[in-house]
Amino acid sequence: MNTVQLTRSSDHRSLRRVRPLAVVVVLAGLVATALSGCTSTLGYAARVNGSVISQKTINQELADISGNSKYVDLIDQPGNSGPVVGSSPGTYSKSFVAIVLDQEIQFEVIRQRLAASNALPTPAQVASARSAVSQGQFPTGVYEGFSPRYQDLLAYRQAEVDRFVGVVTTDLVGDALTQYYQSHQADYATEACVSHILIADKDAAGQIDFAATLADALKVKALLNGGGDFAALAKKYSQDNQGTTGGSAAQGGVLTGTATDGCLSTQDLQQLVTPFAQSVVSLPVNQVSDPVMTTFGYHLIKVTSRVIEPLDDTVTANIHRREAGQRLNKLVADAHVKLNPEFGSYDGKATATGEVKGVIPPLVPSLAPESTTSTIPPDSTAGSTGGSSTGSSTGG
Repeated sequence: MNTVQLTRSSDHRSLRRVRPLAVVVVLAGLVATALSGCTSTLGYAARVNGSVISQKTINQELADISGNSKYVDLIDQPGNSGPVVGSSPGTYSKSFVAIVLDQEIQFEVIRQRLAASNALPTPAQVASARSAVSQGQFPTGVYEGFSPRYQDLLAYRQAEVDRFVGVVTTDLVGDALTQYYQSHQADYATEACVSHILIADKDAAGQIDFAATLADALKVKALLNGGGDFAALAKKYSQDNQGTTGGSAAQGGVLTGTATDGCLSTQDLQQLVTPFAQSVVSLPVNQVSDPVMTTFGYHLIKVTSRVIEPLDDTVTANIHRREAGQRLNKLVADAHVKLNPEFGSYDGKATATGEVKGVIPPLVPSLAPESTTSTIPPDSTAGSTGGSSTGSSTGG
């Protein structure tokens, strides 16, 4: 829930500015809002290239979110970006406020790029986006839990995303598109046939001895590098021997999935532990990985084949959104952002992968019971917002 989404919820590939959080809910709704005049009555939360994101905007966003109990429940699930609320009534966790503000900043950058190209969404484009948001971007009953005002904002925000993708990827056609597709084949795999050898040496207490396990995994890898047969070595050394069929060891290391040919589908890969899944995605076909550590031990992984989606309209749209996410990274990194210290600090430097850390919550004293923010609580913002659908302003 910490990034601007540049994809539809039906597409499981992640096309967004990524931080290491697993997000279940599509959060095109947790970004910024439309430009329409000066709204800052409580001071600024951030300034982006001179444009103001007001504290009132953040308070209204938090009130809209916290007023939808089903949405809050989803955000608060393990692996998502909650908790929303702080340790006392009417407060929010500092980390969650930072997430909301960070997305406001990202979308202010998007909006400025669209305005520079005279490409802000038209009413017809907003209407089309509204249909997409209301019909498929949230689990059943969640969208309906938002106020009409916030539903309007969700539609506008999705329209901004769609327009941004179109504006910044006009060059990604023809040979450039084909080249991108060919260099990112693994990203468009619908299934993978995978084998592995699990080494999991136990100590006297029955716990995995990871040092000894790694040493033995490297010995098996040396045998494979020397021409050893993967299936034979899996049967001999792999300790993945659970289940009624004897586990993958008895099958020569082959993992059985739900694809029609018995290989691992995209959904199967999503159920694997992260280091293992990442290795499957990145490994060239028929190349054995270096030892990959998980909580189960060390794995030697081999992808024997992949099924790749063709470069059709769906994949083309996906590529445009992926590339738009990367170009958003650069725009955000190049933006001049001044953060109100009450909301923490801002790290706008791009990492080696192009990502920007963004808003960093304020430090919490070591004796504090919980990280909370003193920003205006939901029940005290109603009188100051005036029903405005404005999220930022070009003045103070």
